[in-house]
Amino acid sequence: MAMNQEKLETMSGYMDKQSPKFPFPWQKRFFRFQLKPKPIVLYYQKPSDTTPKGTIAADKIAEVLKTKRTRLVISLVSTARKYYLRTSTAENCDNWYEALQTLVEITQAKPNEQKVKRSAAAVAETKENMECMKLVHKNLVAGLRQATAILQNKACFQKFAQFMEHQSYFDLGSFAPIFGNYFRAVLAFKNPNIEVNLKLDDVSR
Repeated sequence: MAMNQEKLETMSGYMDKQSPKFPFPWQKRFFRFQLKPKPIVLYYQKPSDTTPKGTIAADKIAEVLKTKRTRLVISLVSTARKYYLRTSTAENCDNWYEALQTLVEITQAKPNEQKVKRSAAAVAETKENMECMKLVHKNLVAGLRQATAILQNKACFQKFAQFMEHQSYFDLGSFAPIFGNYFRAVLAFKNPNIEVNLKLDDVSR
């Protein structure tokens, strides 16, 4: 059963750590956990020390094994380094094993929480984009209907053509291809002899 985070933060005590240097003596170290800003294991020569002798980042822990009644092994990711630990009793060994497993679980859970948050944000953004597109589509259809009504009126069309000096310029952004084909069709249908030059900035390319 996983240890709760409050108990994990307050847990501390001595364990023997085997030195990685020959002749590999056992060294008494005071261990404690730190969860923020990121979960790590800290070990000191004595509890009153302010600077740790070393640290083990939780996100670098690949595996925690209980090899004997009073022995633990911490394996790291992407390195052959292993931490060999020894406790005074089997009960202490069980407590430290549970604490280290909890620390690893907390670290592994954080990326999943971030993924869930990103997924929720993506869904919200997609929904917002869909609402915007619906509004654009509604206004676009209304605008095309209005333009059709105006250009289908002969007098209005003549005034429009004269005002534009037979050349129409529309800067319609990413909707340029839609409007371009539409106005070419309307103007060509109304009067094929009128020269139409549409300047369209297609930002969708």
